[in-house]
Amino acid sequence: MGELHEILRRQREAVVREDWQASIAISPENVAYTAGFMVPSHPVIRHRHAMCIVTGRNEAMITVDMEFSTARRLSRIADVRKWKEFSDRPMAVLASTLAELGVRRGRVGIELRYLPAADYMHLTSLLPDIEWVDNEAWFAHLRMIKTAEEIALLREVGRLADEVHAVAYQQVHAGMTERDLGRVLVSELYARGVDGVRILVVASGDRSGLPNAGPTDRVLQRSDLIRVDLIAHRRNYYSDVARTAVVAEPTARQRDVWQKIVETHQALLGMIRPGVRTSALYADFIRRFESHGFPVSSFVGHGLGLHLHEEPLIGFVGDTPLEERMVLCVEPFIFADGYGYQLEDELVVTKDGYELFTNAVDTTRLLTTA
Repeated sequence: MGELHEILRRQREAVVREDWQASIAISPENVAYTAGFMVPSHPVIRHRHAMCIVTGRNEAMITVDMEFSTARRLSRIADVRKWKEFSDRPMAVLASTLAELGVRRGRVGIELRYLPAADYMHLTSLLPDIEWVDNEAWFAHLRMIKTAEEIALLREVGRLADEVHAVAYQQVHAGMTERDLGRVLVSELYARGVDGVRILVVASGDRSGLPNAGPTDRVLQRSDLIRVDLIAHRRNYYSDVARTAVVAEPTARQRDVWQKIVETHQALLGMIRPGVRTSALYADFIRRFESHGFPVSSFVGHGLGLHLHEEPLIGFVGDTPLEERMVLCVEPFIFADGYGYQLEDELVVTKDGYELFTNAVDTTRLLTTA
């Protein structure tokens, strides 16, 4: 067997530090983090539990029988087991596997907010001597600091999405619809190699202030704002790159608002380095937006990875010091009644500052359509 994967090694070490007997991943994201791939049906057929067990010495993966051959091929965990969808109860297979691994009592981490209540009750009845501890924050802390492999994936998918922003708007013009623009965006994303598009925000004119609005048959009109957020994924890692464009030519007011958003964005980027606290970033954002009379959002950035919004949150909750290898989105935005602006970039925190992933297009000016 080859060298233990860094993510598994870190989990083993963290289990020992917590004095747990094991940690169990059961959500699609944490199973993918642990096993190295997402079980295809897991996010959409949630009763088909996939589970990864990590102890201080070993690992095991359990998946529904329909996905067993895929898991055997793709999982970084060598010990892969299965439960039969229509005859087995997955918690019974989990309990027997834990017992086989020597885990019959003590403290065990599990995703209590994800696991359905009926499954939790069944599991506790099978292993009454185990103290079940929520491991959601434990996983979030581990996932904040990316491996080199994760950083490479996030850099790649972020740059793919940013390249689409750079080429898409010149393919549309006044008289076309949001849906026409959506088709261009999706076509360009797939042409560049994304595996899927999870959320496509295309919101124009008086819809531009709707946070996660998809494309409609609304006709683009001259001087309309168009706010686009490209949330695609490659090997289950997300892009989250937002830009604001204008149909044909921006107005003086639009230019003025955008310039102030850009100044805020650049100031926040200038603060990014290890040791800076998320609360300091958010406080600077509030000060700048309030000085312009802009509405203040509850956050201005977040971590990115297997989930769209990971720790750390740059917002009104949390006070996390930035660390090297955190991948962040920084996104000052205005969602107001009848209009919206958003500028969202992706970066990784480095030893001396940051590396910007999304710099394919000049965002100091509003993008324009043909």
